[in-house]
Parts: sequence; C-alpha cells; structure tokens
Amino acid sequence: MADILSQEEVDALLAAVSEGEVQVEKPEAPTKRAHVAKYDFKRPERVSKEQFRGFQTLSEVFARDLSTALGGSLRAVARVSVVSVDQITYDEYVLSISNPTSYNVIQLPPIEGNLILEFNPALIFPIIDRLLGGRGVAIAKPRELTEIEQKLVAKIVELVLTTLVRAWRHLAEFAWKLVAQENDPQIVQIVTGSEIVLALKFELTVGDISGSMSLCLPVVAIEPMLDKIGAEYTFYGARPQHRGPQTARMLEEIVMRTRTQVEAYMAGSVIAVSDLLKLQVGDIVRLDNNVIDESCITLAINGMPKFSAKQGRVGNRQAIQVVNRLE
Repeated sequence: MADILSQEEVDALLAAVSEGEVQVEKPEAPTKRAHVAKYDFKRPERVSKEQFRGFQTLSEVFARDLSTALGGSLRAVARVSVVSVDQITYDEYVLSISNPTSYNVIQLPPIEGNLILEFNPALIFPIIDRLLGGRGVAIAKPRELTEIEQKLVAKIVELVLTTLVRAWRHLAEFAWKLVAQENDPQIVQIVTGSEIVLALKFELTVGDISGSMSLCLPVVAIEPMLDKIGAEYTFYGARPQHRGPQTARMLEEIVMRTRTQVEAYMAGSVIAVSDLLKLQVGDIVRLDNNVIDESCITLAINGMPKFSAKQGRVGNRQAIQVVNRLE
C-alpha cells in the first residue's frame, strides 16, 4: 500500500515549495511532429493530376468518335465509354487482362517504342461474327484466335487507330503501324515489368453485346508530349465546327438503317356513348370517308400523319399506294 503523508508533512512540503527550496519540474512542451507522406519508390508518380485530366478528356473525345465509327462499320448501334485512366506497372497491367485475349502490339510515331491495344474475348468474337455476316453471338468459352480471325481483328485495329489518330491530332501528326498480334499477353514484353505505364480502359457495347478494350502507353514513351496535356489544354474548344464527309456518311448510314413504325388507317367517326354501349354484332357504323375518294387512307409514320394513300393488293397481301404528301 502507498504511504500517506500526515498533515504536518503536507504543511512542511507546501512551505518548502513557497520558499523555493523545492524545484518543481515543468512539463515539457509537446514537440511538433512533421507531416510524413508515404512514397512508393517502386511506383513513382510520373503523370501529374492535370495531365491525368487531360488524358481523361482525350479518352472521352476518342470514345465519342469511335462510337460513330464502329456503328457505321458494323452496321449496329455502338457505344464506347471511358472506364478508367490508371498509372500502374506493366506487370500489373498484364495481370489485369484475361488470357487468352486479342493482344495487338502497335507503333504510333512520333511516339517511340511499342504500345498495346487489347480487346477482351467477350467483345472481339461477337465483332468477328458480325464481320462475317452473323448476328454477333458470343462464344461460350474463350479461346485463341485463328490466323483468319487475326486478319479480321486487324481491320478493327485499323478502325480504332485511325479514330485515335484523328482524336489526338492536336498533340502531333501521328501515324500507326500494327507490329504483331498475340493471344498470350505474358509473352509480350514492350517494357520491363516494373516500368510505369498509362492504362486507358474502355467499355464497348455493340448491339446486345459488350466487352472491354484497353490501350497501354508506357510513360517513358509518351513523356515528350506530356507537357502538351494538362488542364489548360481544352480539346473540346479545339474541335472543328464541322464534321468531315466520312463522318457525315456514317451518320447517314445509321439513320437510313433506323426502323420506324408505319400505320395505315381510314378516317373515324363520332358516336354517342349511349350508341356505343348498344352496338351488337352486325351493326354498321358510318365513317367520315367518302367512298368516291380513292385516297381516303392516311399513312402515319410513328403516329404522325405524313401521306394519303389508297387501298390495293400485291399478290395475296393487302397493300396501299401513296397518293400524295400531307402538309
């Protein structure tokens, strides 16, 4: 048990403190701790936040242009969206994609070195099926591409890279070349595994199917043009005010393939509700049409009256013939 001071001892201690005979230790002032930030020397941040935003803008412009280009080439409604823009090592990028896959090694001068354009099997096989005249059916189990299928993939690579060069034309006058096509990403080494790369990932939807596409850019290769990419570089404002003839033709083809509802009907009539309730089988309701007028049928497009027509027959089917356009 701890010792308890008596009243005399307490009084003597207080008197000694007041006379200065006992020194009271002052508590040390808390030292200020410097802010320490973690830094991974294996993954140095070589692309700034402003440059990230610039690449995000570039990717959105490319995705919008590619949606139009794919729709015209595959004759289907296509949509491309940006999923992510990541700064990772090349080993991490290889591990993030499926195996087998469509792994295309490309060159994009004036960028030095090789880049990667990758298509997920869930996307590339339905696209190949559409190119061969099918409906774009996905396969049950991913497999390696045959030589013939690689040739068809090269056409899609050409479409994607042509669109990419057009979307990035504000940075430089790019050209492109397909260097190699592989199924196994593990055997392709465009940079060392610890090298930092920029991974642009996209989600592609063509008709009823969807899948991913990615573009791998080694940072060491794109460093010369990083200064041109930043928050102050407004790509939207630099876009031309008019579209080229190729884009106009693609849009026209998409519009021409759009399905629309066509309805043909005769003029109706107005009756009282009491008469409507008394209607029985065999009763006759007079319409407002004149039997002498052959063009008494109205042709409506998506519910909007557009033409007057007359009734007829083609073979064993009923038909109508357009007479004139309604104002």
